[in-house]
Amino acid sequence: MAIKKDNLGNLSSASLSEAFKCSECLHHKKHAHPAFQTVCNERGIKGIAVAPKCFTPDVSIITSNSDQFVQLATLQAGFTPRQKRILIALLKAKPINKKKFSRPLVFGTKVFFRGMGADYISNYLAGYVAGTTSSGELIITGSPDQNSRGRSYMAYMTDDDNLMTPAEWKKKKEELKSKGRTIDPKMRELPRQVEDVPTIDSAPKEWHEKRERTAKKRRGVVRDLTEMVFDVSAR
Repeated sequence: MAIKKDNLGNLSSASLSEAFKCSECLHHKKHAHPAFQTVCNERGIKGIAVAPKCFTPDVSIITSNSDQFVQLATLQAGFTPRQKRILIALLKAKPINKKKFSRPLVFGTKVFFRGMGADYISNYLAGYVAGTTSSGELIITGSPDQNSRGRSYMAYMTDDDNLMTPAEWKKKKEELKSKGRTIDPKMRELPRQVEDVPTIDSAPKEWHEKRERTAKKRRGVVRDLTEMVFDVSAR
């Protein structure tokens, strides 16, 4: 597999890791390639070798559970080639640095944090760990509003000091509720369909208004909410 260098003459670990190994090939131990009549392992081919053009992904490794395989097939069916490449990069990413972050933060971990303003329930968000940037920032993504499922926000954090587990958030939420700190009084208008106590996903309308004002300044076009990006560490 040919790998091109970038303009700086450097190769990222993610780029290098795209090369598959013979041990990940169906023909290494499972099914003989027609051209060789036997599996490559018996031909003396080492599993650590970079796979040549005859490489076939060993799908048997992910088909031991048919239900999970169907879910995987259904999920990626609508993915574009670009989305599939990004997914591959995420799956092959290095584990999150345990020395830098104080708790286990594997891909998909659910967390809670205060996204803006004072210490009120209405200013908190739920999110999921999506990995880290090349500079070590933690990436969090989630839905900013329970009424706009399918859209998402992106947050970047230099540490996990402000993150809470579901159990920690439950305790924190009860504490704020007992103090009457449910909805931030500085909010100009309550989120739509708010019940007695707003849910963690009920983002105030002013968040969206602020985003729209900022977006309108950029070529006069309001961008989709999926492009809303904020840096929590800067607050």
